[in-house]
Amino acid sequence: VLDSRIPILEETFVSLDLETTGLDPNVDQIIEIGAVKFCGHEILGTFETYIDPHMLIPKFIERLTGINQNMLENAPVFLDVISDLTNFLGEYPIIAHNVAFDIRFLSTKGLRLTNKTYDTWDLASVFLPRAMDYSLPILSKKLGIDPGKSHRALDDAQTTRQLFLELIQHASKLDGATIHRIISLSRKSGWNIGDLIQSLEPSGSGSNIYADFQSLEEKLKKGNARSSNKKTQELLDEQDMRSLVSSSGLMAQSFPGFEYRPQQESMVLAVTKALNEGRHLIVEGATGVGKSIAYLLPSMLYAAKNDVKVVVSTNTINLQEQLLEKDIPKLKLILECSGLIDRDQIRAVSLKGRGNYLCARRWESLSSSDQLSVDEARLLSKCLVWMQTTETGDRSEINLTRKDRSLWFRLSAGERGKCPGLKEGDCFLRLSRQRSESADIIVVNHALLLSDLAHGGGLIPTYDHLVIDEAHHIEDEATRQLGLQVSQEWGRENLDSLERSLTSLLRLQSGPVFSDAQREYIRDVDTKIKADIPKMLRSWDDTWSLIFELMASYESEFNFGLQLRITQSVRNQPKWDQLEISWDNCSINLDQTQMRIERLIQYLEDLDFGKGMGLDLIISDLDNLLDGIIEIRNRMN
Repeated sequence: VLDSRIPILEETFVSLDLETTGLDPNVDQIIEIGAVKFCGHEILGTFETYIDPHMLIPKFIERLTGINQNMLENAPVFLDVISDLTNFLGEYPIIAHNVAFDIRFLSTKGLRLTNKTYDTWDLASVFLPRAMDYSLPILSKKLGIDPGKSHRALDDAQTTRQLFLELIQHASKLDGATIHRIISLSRKSGWNIGDLIQSLEPSGSGSNIYADFQSLEEKLKKGNARSSNKKTQELLDEQDMRSLVSSSGLMAQSFPGFEYRPQQESMVLAVTKALNEGRHLIVEGATGVGKSIAYLLPSMLYAAKNDVKVVVSTNTINLQEQLLEKDIPKLKLILECSGLIDRDQIRAVSLKGRGNYLCARRWESLSSSDQLSVDEARLLSKCLVWMQTTETGDRSEINLTRKDRSLWFRLSAGERGKCPGLKEGDCFLRLSRQRSESADIIVVNHALLLSDLAHGGGLIPTYDHLVIDEAHHIEDEATRQLGLQVSQEWGRENLDSLERSLTSLLRLQSGPVFSDAQREYIRDVDTKIKADIPKMLRSWDDTWSLIFELMASYESEFNFGLQLRITQSVRNQPKWDQLEISWDNCSINLDQTQMRIERLIQYLEDLDFGKGMGLDLIISDLDNLLDGIIEIRNRMN
């Protein structure tokens, strides 16, 4: 039911959809046009026509749309319908799902429109951040919209109309400060969503331009670790464990699809014995044995009875989520029904690497930029809407497109370095770590497990027992986590990051709290570092050019990919001498920049007014960059 009080619903729009022979407007042709003119829930008119493409319809398109060659036999050509279509569209804003596709096709075929356009894909990306698919059929199903005949122009235009109205309804439920911030982000980027939702902003909402993280603060208070009072070990009863997974046990009684496996029972008993006796255990099991249940069941019960932590490490984040969302809740219910544990006695959480968590400070920093790209504004808006409801800040909760994923690193807690939010303030990563301190079962992946080892601990709470699932992947992950990976892109990415931090600092130092002397110092350092950047980039690229030349000289010896082991024979090559000279030059440039950054960080840390105004985040970013430079220089020298 639409809320007629929403101002947007009093405006007239036209929902448009095209069916085409393919995706390339320079080669493919339009075969059907459908449009719906509407004002709120009232349909004011429709437009529908086939178009003769003067070409054979590809079989795939015929199967997809149901439109065959016979249906187009007496259809008009596109030029003959331009006038009628133009009159129908008028000057009303056009709504479409992936509107750029439709507008580009119309323009290429001779109809250049100047109407405002709005994309329901864009709107869904922002106002439905948790939707796992933004295709029109999936969104319509999610929102209970009857899609009619999918991939037919008028039906899809009708579906798009209803989707648009539903999305506006979702937007209207957001608080005024959130709407204000989305409008602000859109104007910084030239993204037209701000024009569309401007009427949803209550008067006076602009007074609070910062995201409201109060709910996050409340969640942080709830995440405090619980203390353990357990003094003596309580052993697991092997007969209890056997009764759970036997052919007539509680698992078989509770789950109709449960299949008794003697190998699973043997593994349950082996894990039980290893936990009771504090011994190591290695198990190799074939696919279909049910290994996850076999190690989780005794681990969960042992953790609950003895108030100890068990870390379970899997190979991938997908498996991590499967354990937490599917297997553990099922086994928790079994243990509760058996009377072996009390209700809600077991706490299980997922803990991931820093890069998986949204950083509220980084979100605030990027959103405060004077200029943004449309992709940046869209991702910031999506995350802002998501922040109103998320309990974790974990990126797996939302649908990140390919473009979103390429920008996520600028909003995430990152993979290294110091962050003031880990000690105080609003931090999803800290919330996740606090929750893991209170948990009995902590599910991680191999990457985090070995990263914790490489950094000397601190990423995962102290634990008593460790279960490594898919342990055959550990060697490869250890190579990644304990080795060093560097690419040519590292130089440009980090120098771009350095420039962004300096630009943020320049913007900050123009404020009234800085003295003239402080401004002069910051501007001087900024000038010197930015003058060094082109020189650093040249020396970095020169070094990589020599690396590629060296690799190319051994190309005939490569059987499987470009991989070269650095032996004494390689070091004796003339190109290796050139490479060492080039790296020495690059290292000198990095050393100079490292020294300037270190001095700047020290200077900024000595200022006593940075907290709460963004200076701490700039220092954190510079610190992270500095750590990267130091690691590269130390490991490659």
